[in-house]
Amino acid sequence: MNPDPTQRNTYHLIRQESENKQVAIQRKLNYIAFYRLLTFAIFAFLIWVSIHSTLWIPITEGILGIIGFAVLVKRNNKLLFEKEYYENKIRLFNKELQLIDYNFEGLDDAEEAIDYEHAFANDLDLFGRNSLFQYLNRGMAGLGREKLIRWMNTPLTEEKEIEQRQIAVQELADKADFRVHFSTTGLMFKGSAELRAELQHFFESVNVLLHKKGIRIAVKVMPILTIAALAMAVANLLPYALFSLAFILNLGLVGTETKKVNRIHAILGDKLAIFKSYESLFAQIEVEKFTSPQLQNMQVILTSYSNNPTRLLKQLTQQADRLNQRANLVVAVLLNGLFLWDLRVVIAIERLKTQAAELLPDWFEALAEFDALCSLATFRYNHPNYIFPEIDNNSDSLKIQQMGHPLIHREKCVKNHLTISSSPYFIIVTGANMAGKSTYLRTVGTNYLLACIGAPVCASEMTFRPAHLATSLRTTDSLAKNESYFFAELKRLQTLIQRLEKGERLFIILDEILKGTNSTDKQKGSLALVARLLKFGGTGIIATHDLLLGTLADTFPDQVSNFRFEAEIQDDTLSFTYKIQSGIAQNMNACFLMKKMGIINPN
Repeated sequence: MNPDPTQRNTYHLIRQESENKQVAIQRKLNYIAFYRLLTFAIFAFLIWVSIHSTLWIPITEGILGIIGFAVLVKRNNKLLFEKEYYENKIRLFNKELQLIDYNFEGLDDAEEAIDYEHAFANDLDLFGRNSLFQYLNRGMAGLGREKLIRWMNTPLTEEKEIEQRQIAVQELADKADFRVHFSTTGLMFKGSAELRAELQHFFESVNVLLHKKGIRIAVKVMPILTIAALAMAVANLLPYALFSLAFILNLGLVGTETKKVNRIHAILGDKLAIFKSYESLFAQIEVEKFTSPQLQNMQVILTSYSNNPTRLLKQLTQQADRLNQRANLVVAVLLNGLFLWDLRVVIAIERLKTQAAELLPDWFEALAEFDALCSLATFRYNHPNYIFPEIDNNSDSLKIQQMGHPLIHREKCVKNHLTISSSPYFIIVTGANMAGKSTYLRTVGTNYLLACIGAPVCASEMTFRPAHLATSLRTTDSLAKNESYFFAELKRLQTLIQRLEKGERLFIILDEILKGTNSTDKQKGSLALVARLLKFGGTGIIATHDLLLGTLADTFPDQVSNFRFEAEIQDDTLSFTYKIQSGIAQNMNACFLMKKMGIINPN
């Protein structure tokens, strides 16, 4: 039920191919470095030899040398990009191989998402070290990562939404090559998790030149007048002084806006690599053929406008490259004197920026959703034996067969089952310490969560009707709020009752109710709580050491059933099967363990 050996072999092969290509590219880069040096030496020698010849010969040689050198530089840059691509592809498959072995070291754990007051996230170890998020996440910083966190914190409860996401996840899982290319490109993404907000702020910022009508007119008129003055001066129809005057006026006009242009240039310099990364990611989604409704809807969002994100970001990148021409002082003087180059380019950038500002949030949202779907699709690909649950909104039953926890090593994972035939209904699970009760609860909760976010589950069969998940497994006290452990648990139970009273459908998982009070009070309160949960339509599982809760099946024979995890003591040895059985637990092991450890007198 865990990652198939085929996946491991596939990842090893692809990583080896990528490493071989990386070595080949480095060899080519070494050759190009030599050829660049050789080109410079040859043309420098030719120019030196022909320096006293006719002027056009060394000039021609110089131009040819520059062209040859530029071609080699362009090829070098392309190879550097390819090398980085394969380096990131190797990183991608190193991560997959690492996770197949349940090694979470160094992986993003979304620690900032840990919320001890969340309805279930902390109880199910969704975030933090060795968490489900680490096992699922393949998202880029600030994109799919944040979307996946939201999906895990707020799982779906509508049948159609879950089924559509399941279809999209399966389609992406089947498109392994496409998904690998998309994820590898995403790893080349430069920037922090806050980058999307920075870009949004840039696109929504006030334009500094576009709103100036005089500047816009000058950009259209002055270059025409300047070029016309030059042409007429060359034809001896006007004095060169008029061309010189126009040239100087253009430089002066550019000079008045230099600070604003510098600011735009600096911002774009930081964002240029980001634009190119986004452009590539958007382009991959736009051109791929999808059949699932959810993926097709994303394409509609990205392609329904004449200036789609790929085209717009490409134009923005081109304009930013043009603005970079001002870095060469001679070129900058010529271009600004003739064409008001800086002003022309900044106005073009601001037009593109204005077009993007309104559409950018939808584009980013679609990209984030696609990225998060890729995370779930990789999870699906890595676990071909996992199944997508069936949703039955016409029944309140919950059935899971051969259920295991996805984070427990495949060689140690014990499979169990769960059947709830109606609602309201509670299963009471009793058992000794360390027999498997808490692990069983987390296994049920984790698979229920996976089912509600549209992911496959670690089971051979699952049928359910989606409801909101609510747990109380490891309530903690709060010094900051001056709350005791017991009061914190009471608040969580109060929230459950209030949500049920409002008519909310809940699937409830509780571990050892009212741990913070004495046995008599605990028994009385626990019995009353279960009765009240049933009254308001609650359904779920409750684990306890208190065998008295097993008597609830006598009081509510159609709404409560008992299951157990047993501990066996034979020949002074304690053992567990970790398999759930019907009935109330018979064996407890606290005194046995305390005697074995010398805590109490063995006699």
